[in-house]
Amino acid sequence: MKYAAILAGGTGKRMSSTFPKQFISLGGELIIIRTIRRILESGLFDKLIIAIHPDWKSHLDAEISKAEISCKNMFITAGGKERLDSIRNVSNFLCSAFGKPQDEDCIVIFDAVRPF
Repeated sequence: MKYAAILAGGTGKRMSSTFPKQFISLGGELIIIRTIRRILESGLFDKLIIAIHPDWKSHLDAEISKAEISCKNMFITAGGKERLDSIRNVSNFLCSAFGKPQDEDCIVIFDAVRPF
């Protein structure tokens, strides 16, 4: 199984912003939506997991719906305090949702704000 994980746990604090940079519009589309589309359109992954700060989950859900993105193999889990914590949360989610990983399984980690 090939998993894509988007790390989007930031809150915009280092940017001194009231919202995370993954929710900035780039060319008329939110950066995180662009990242999600690129990964889904690639066809390279069986499942997509997005780790987002819990305070921003409902906002992400609304934006995904507004962008008319529908994918039965896309899941959202809580991001962590640090990047490594978000990776751990994704790994724990995968284990609880899909069982123990097999040797041939791989997880590719993407930063939400690097959609290209």
